[in-house]
Amino acid sequence: PVLLTVAPGTPLYSLTRLAQLLFDVYGVPALAFAYDGVCAHYALLQQGEAPETCMVVNCGHASTHLFPMHRGSVCKDAITRCQVGGQEMTDFLQKR
Repeated sequence: PVLLTVAPGTPLYSLTRLAQLLFDVYGVPALAFAYDGVCAHYALLQQGEAPETCMVVNCGHASTHLFPMHRGSVCKDAITRCQVGGQEMTDFLQKR
C-alpha cells in the first residue's frame, strides 16, 4: 500500500494519472491520497500532543496552506492557500 501526500487543489486529472501509473506500471496494491498538513496533525493526535480542533499551518517552498481542523476532521471548504512560502520568507529575512 502507498500513501501519497498532495497539496490542496491538485487537479483530479493529475491524481488520476498518477494512480493509473502506480497501479498499472508499478503494481501498487492499494493507494490513498492525503493532505500533508492533515497527516502531520493525525500523527500528533495519536501521540496525544495536538488538540482535535486547531489550525494546521503548512509552509512549503512557494506557498503556505492553512488547514482548519474541527474534532479531528479537516474542514475542506475552509482550506486556504497563501502565495507566500519558505523561499520568500528566507529571502526577506536575509535582506534584514
